[in-house]
Amino acid sequence: MLKKITILILDTELNSCEEKQEFLQNKGYCVFTANTLRQGLSTLKTQEIDLLILDSGTTGKNGIVLLREVKKLYPRLEVILLSFQADMESVTKALRLGALDYIRKPFTFVDFQIAILRTLKFVELKRKIEAMEERNLLLSGSPEEKIDLHLKREIRGETLTTQDKEMLLLRKALKEKSFNQKAAAEVLGISRDALIRRMKKYNIRIKKED
Repeated sequence: MLKKITILILDTELNSCEEKQEFLQNKGYCVFTANTLRQGLSTLKTQEIDLLILDSGTTGKNGIVLLREVKKLYPRLEVILLSFQADMESVTKALRLGALDYIRKPFTFVDFQIAILRTLKFVELKRKIEAMEERNLLLSGSPEEKIDLHLKREIRGETLTTQDKEMLLLRKALKEKSFNQKAAAEVLGISRDALIRRMKKYNIRIKKED
């Protein structure tokens, strides 16, 4: 089951920020808010954010400059930019830098709702595709790819089953010891025979050793 989409609203206007937060929470999304750039960057470091709603007035910087800085730090982060700049050049630059949408200020709340829901549909579709790719990787990927995938899931804070955790530890030990079974078994504190049984259990390819 996919985790809830997590959104960060970076907006200096407290009332506007709370209004957006309430709307999105009522739609079932997990929402964080920040009223300064420092707060926003702190949240991005500690939380896995899927979508950033970025008000360019947060720091007084040019919206394009701010977007470039954020995307440089978090290239996979999806961003909606809210800005008073409405010329075609600014919009084009924002989209080229990776913004999913560009909303001109001032805007009606209805316009905001439409833009947000449109973007969230894209984010949800993207996550479903990534989940399908991960499932395929678990079935047919190389041992190294499977280890990397489990590590990513662990970093994302996803709940791993006991078997997932055991397989992750097993694969990590094998990878660290270049798939030397005796050395990996010593790391795990088990016998080589026990290691081989667990490798068979998780369909990990067993290399013959001299």
